[in-house]
Amino acid sequence: MFKKEKKSKKAWIKIVEAFISVILFSAVVLLILSEKSKPETLNEKIHNDQIFLLRYIELNDTLRNEILSAEPDLNWSDFQSDLPLTYNEILLRSPRYLNCEAKLCKEEPCLKEDIIERDVYSESVIITSNLTSYNPRVLKIFCSPR
Repeated sequence: MFKKEKKSKKAWIKIVEAFISVILFSAVVLLILSEKSKPETLNEKIHNDQIFLLRYIELNDTLRNEILSAEPDLNWSDFQSDLPLTYNEILLRSPRYLNCEAKLCKEEPCLKEDIIERDVYSESVIITSNLTSYNPRVLKIFCSPR
């Protein structure tokens, strides 16, 4: 009789252990799913849109060559005359909720000179060379919500 009670306790302990492990596993899965389903914040959205725009410019051979052939230290006001294709692409591909400007520099730091009284988000890309020349440039984009 004593052995039967001991076996019964072991069975109940195994059942409780299995139940607790199922609950822990379910909690971890729910935690991971809730983290993934969080909506994208404005900062993340702006960052992703800027990276998308810079990647497009960086990988487009025509825009890349235009940037590499331009003189460095161009402000946004000079883009329309010196980098017309890049200027148009930035205006065309910028999301409507952002007001974006760019600056072309020889090297970092590539800073915006005028002071703006609102949030400005910036990302940069280094465009180094094409098949014929090595002439590194930093293209930095500055965007602020409208």
